[in-house]
Amino acid sequence: MPSVCRTASLTIPAKPLSIDLLFLHEDVPATVFPAPDDTFRATDQDLAEMRSMYKEQYARGLDSFFETTWYSTQGEYHLHTNRTTAHFFKYCIDRFKVPPQPHEEYQTMPSLEARLIWQLATLPRRVTSEQMSPLLHDLLPRVSTIEHLLTGTYLPPSWVPAIPSEPNPPLQPDSAAALAHSAYTFWHHLATFTSLDDSVSSPSKPNALTAVSHALASMRHILSMLENRDVLYSVAIARHYGGRTEEYRPDEALVASSQDPEDPINKLVVAFRFLAAEEGAGTTQIVQAFCGMCRRSWSRGRLKTDERFGNEDGNQNRTRSAIGGGNGLGYLKAENMDRNIDVSKADVEMDLGVERTDSGRVDAMNGVGALNQGIGGIKAQ
Repeated sequence: MPSVCRTASLTIPAKPLSIDLLFLHEDVPATVFPAPDDTFRATDQDLAEMRSMYKEQYARGLDSFFETTWYSTQGEYHLHTNRTTAHFFKYCIDRFKVPPQPHEEYQTMPSLEARLIWQLATLPRRVTSEQMSPLLHDLLPRVSTIEHLLTGTYLPPSWVPAIPSEPNPPLQPDSAAALAHSAYTFWHHLATFTSLDDSVSSPSKPNALTAVSHALASMRHILSMLENRDVLYSVAIARHYGGRTEEYRPDEALVASSQDPEDPINKLVVAFRFLAAEEGAGTTQIVQAFCGMCRRSWSRGRLKTDERFGNEDGNQNRTRSAIGGGNGLGYLKAENMDRNIDVSKADVEMDLGVERTDSGRVDAMNGVGALNQGIGGIKAQ
């Protein structure tokens, strides 16, 4: 029987991570990535290959994840004009053509693709001020929110986009305007959550905890059966409760002490199972890559015992565990949990807090997208 891992009485800090640490799968050396080359010049054939792969494999998925149309309408131009990104894209295309050696595909190819997807996701940061557009005004804060969410760092409050005012008269449900308003509202609450320091050391902790709870509840209310929002809300749940869960050994699993859907361990277990399933069976490579990066942030963001307490015997600086960042990706050791999990309707409803239908969930492309059969669109692995 697995041991019970109950909610810790102290908030355990998570160490901030560089986004670069989240690309590499276990045991894959950083040397798998080529050195940057800002002198690369693509041939016409290179450009044709990149254009085809970008449009077919990545642009739509990035649009869906960030709830925008920028990657499909403007991203390709900036891909071709940024030589470092174009060089890495060409390198990946060439690697993807080579049959992998035994066990190489699982380790190396996802690492390359995760880095490629992040480079494509951050193409908006390459845009000059003269090229700014309303789409970028909305998109840039979303990219920064994802980076801070995954790395266990706090988004500067000044980067949180303003919440849209309530429309008057009310918008027609499922109209383009209603979907855009819902997207702005969701990303506002996600950015707010990522900006809040609710650690024990924070002088505004009581207010911050209230604000965190409000942000999570607000996101949960407008998931709208969209895959990207389900994923991002689950990452937020893992970040918030993961920092409040005791460390456990590899032979242990997280098991709640009650069936209460509000139990933090229940929330954490369901969020992890959902993200683990999405890493292997999300509807796009974008979803799969970001879920994998989140999983690695859990395992690599954990501090060792002597790091938390100051030395090996734990007698020095013991209060550090009580004053570290609470709203951080804590100590859920994802690689030791079973990733081949069927997520039931009850599990998903418990975590996401919304009513699901048999028709499944839609992705975020244009607010609708393809319907996926089954609860939450999760495919059996």
